[in-house]
Amino acid sequence: MVRRNRGEKSKGTTQQVCNASSVRDRIRRAEIDLKITNVVEKLRGPNSTIISRAVTLCAEKLLARNPKMINFVGGGHRYTFAQASWVCRTQVEADFLRDYLQGVTQIFNGYFSRRQMKLGSIELREVWAKEIEPLWKGMLLTLEDELKGNYPGNDPSILQSRMSEFQERAGRTLKEAANEWHEKVEEAVSDETFGQHHLEIAPVGKSTRESDDTAVSPLAVPPGAKWEDLCIMMSEHAMHVEVKGKAADRTFQEAGFEEKRRREVPDRLWRILRVLAIVGGVLPFDEPKLSLRDRVNIKQNVSQIRKRLKDLFPIDGDPFEPTRKTRQYISRFKISTSEGLLFPTPGDTTWDKVTIEEVQSGRIRFSVDTFQRSSALSYDEEEGVAGPEAALRESNIERDYDLRSLGLAMQDGSPNPRGSALLAVLRSAGKVRRPSNDEAMLWLGKFLCDFMELREPPFQFSENQGFWITTFEASSHISPDRR
Repeated sequence: MVRRNRGEKSKGTTQQVCNASSVRDRIRRAEIDLKITNVVEKLRGPNSTIISRAVTLCAEKLLARNPKMINFVGGGHRYTFAQASWVCRTQVEADFLRDYLQGVTQIFNGYFSRRQMKLGSIELREVWAKEIEPLWKGMLLTLEDELKGNYPGNDPSILQSRMSEFQERAGRTLKEAANEWHEKVEEAVSDETFGQHHLEIAPVGKSTRESDDTAVSPLAVPPGAKWEDLCIMMSEHAMHVEVKGKAADRTFQEAGFEEKRRREVPDRLWRILRVLAIVGGVLPFDEPKLSLRDRVNIKQNVSQIRKRLKDLFPIDGDPFEPTRKTRQYISRFKISTSEGLLFPTPGDTTWDKVTIEEVQSGRIRFSVDTFQRSSALSYDEEEGVAGPEAALRESNIERDYDLRSLGLAMQDGSPNPRGSALLAVLRSAGKVRRPSNDEAMLWLGKFLCDFMELREPPFQFSENQGFWITTFEASSHISPDRR
């Protein structure tokens, strides 16, 4: 027998590793490619007719609202219909890119499930890194080239600004999808740690039912307390609770939201409750801050959260208002986070589309005019991803907050100096006389930018008149004699 030297042994081992079976070798490439082609056809239509109709509708709507098209993008320029259409196209293509990535992810999920292929954490990482992400990046580059090549204007600053926003939205889309896929990897790692070698990927729309038999000690609440009396302030791993002057603190374990398989970490329902807190107690069925899996199973998730809350707080009635046809869950209790709230602002929003109103004493309504592109996708095991034609419709995103949840009131609910500044702005219809260095106004401007996730300032200061003037629509429904 010929003895191999150390170098030969290393070479042979390397060759053996390189020849190891990859999950990509088990994919029928022609089938996947055909399904992806069908997805693009469904979302864009023949020769991109769906995209073109959505762009035209968007441009017509915007021109109807502002015929002169002054300050459409900023800078005081006037725009032709062709230029307005190009700007709209950046918005519509960003939505398409999001739906495309969702469709590709569904195709791979459904493919592995239908063929009963069990993937481990390493294989899941490989599918993302070598299949899904490259497909998305290729589509992104194609769209970027088309948008830059079709820009009809002469101002490079507008091209750069809109393309930068398009790329930012694309980056958020990829990050959200990557986080959802990472959850699959983490679940696979957990199962492997506890003796299961592989994780079977379930099709989108079907989720493994998590046990909900968590036993918790209910908190003592004052007699006659209602859900409307409950205030919850959430941090990453704990909650501070107040009910009619009574206060308590609970960790996620004490509240019954611990992940049973891994321990010492919050479960999925805690994360959803955190999102509810971030958006101030109004959770749409399609809330983008939720993962795809959580959105698909939103009714079951909220049903389990409802049960957990009723176990923790012995209060009669439903902690959520009836959904009816609103397609959103609204908490009867007040909920916010220690890190502060965020409004679900669409990526193409500017301050001229924002309205802030005082609807009743201490309660503020934020709303944004937007256009919603709908392209519902459903997974069919034989045909792949299927869905109706995309459509663009005028829409409105609206949320109500009390001053305290916004951090604009003191413990007793009375406005602090910053809250008083906001009320003064709203009650004067967006024009208030204060010094240019007014601390409360300067802080309020930064707060509104952070809260709405907008970069441009919400106020302009007129040196000649000494007024702060809003760039959003401001009003108050409170009559003067009640102020």
